[in-house]
Amino acid sequence: PISKLYLDPNNPRFISKREEKIPPERYLEDQVIHDTFKLMSDRSFKIDELMGDFLSKGFIDGDEIIVQKMNDYDGYIVREGNRRITAIKELIKNKKETEKKRPGLCDEISVLPVTEILQKNLTNDQYDMLISHMLDVRHLGQLEKWSPFSRANLIYDAYLDFEPKMTKESFEWEDSSDRATYVAKKFLHDLGSNLRPNTKSTKERLQTIRVMEQLRETEGVIIQPNYFSLFNDFIHNLKPELDRYLPRDEKTFLFTSEAKDKVIKLCALDFPNRKRGDEPSSIKNPQQWNFLSKILNEDDNTPEEIAEMVDEVLENENQPENVWRNKQDERRSYSWKTWLDDVTSLLMSVKLEDIHTDDVSTRAV
Repeated sequence: PISKLYLDPNNPRFISKREEKIPPERYLEDQVIHDTFKLMSDRSFKIDELMGDFLSKGFIDGDEIIVQKMNDYDGYIVREGNRRITAIKELIKNKKETEKKRPGLCDEISVLPVTEILQKNLTNDQYDMLISHMLDVRHLGQLEKWSPFSRANLIYDAYLDFEPKMTKESFEWEDSSDRATYVAKKFLHDLGSNLRPNTKSTKERLQTIRVMEQLRETEGVIIQPNYFSLFNDFIHNLKPELDRYLPRDEKTFLFTSEAKDKVIKLCALDFPNRKRGDEPSSIKNPQQWNFLSKILNEDDNTPEEIAEMVDEVLENENQPENVWRNKQDERRSYSWKTWLDDVTSLLMSVKLEDIHTDDVSTRAV
């Protein structure tokens, strides 16, 4: 019966929404049940779309709902299928409206086939590891995939969990160790892939999670899971000039204090604390990092031009692509002043003895 199925309070989808894990003895508290349902009803989980599917097609038993029996309680925690159970509970809660749209649906979904994973002689940690491994396999390669942010968090957790274990505080990247290779192999194995382990991809995901974690733990800063692509692109397409402007520690992957402040300002991560009417962030999509790199390129710009454009982006919060294009337009435009300067230099009379021929450009002329 659907009444005996309870949503998982520690669903991995909640990584960024619920900081601390709920202990098992609190799973069936009314407040925990209420808060978990509220978290699961978040728009990003597309519960409305699932409800629409059930209303138009009925419940299709195409995938297992995996459950864990709650000791001493007549009920089960849903370990796989939380989106479907949320949609079903929502439909049954609004039974009158549901029956009007699809008569008989509430009876159809009131009792569901489930698969229980038995703990038997496993310890609690071993049992959780088994469940976690099953979910990794399913969501990294099939079904409704977890977001890139959630998958990167799984890799981060696996990296920390490799012996000797690390904590977030003691994290260090180990180029020469088996740790990164193990994590890369683990996830390829889970996907059933024969590809060679890609430690570069693993490293990029870890770097992204680390900087997001650093920013999230800064007072007054708001970091959402959908920012993952913004920072992952920064890492993936990192140019030398951008790396110099926003330096990070090679081992911990964390920004220096000054670089962190610049990132917060560039991306307006403290925007909720600003006054109404403030301009939006300079950088709000991944492609804009590329334009900031162009601005910082010392081969194409003088130090004065770089300082002027950076000030426009950082202090005046103008978007880097606009600042860069304005500079390009300025360079291409031929003003009266430029024309008169050129004419003057062409028509002026000079004595050869006044020319400094040691200058390279002069000799070329």
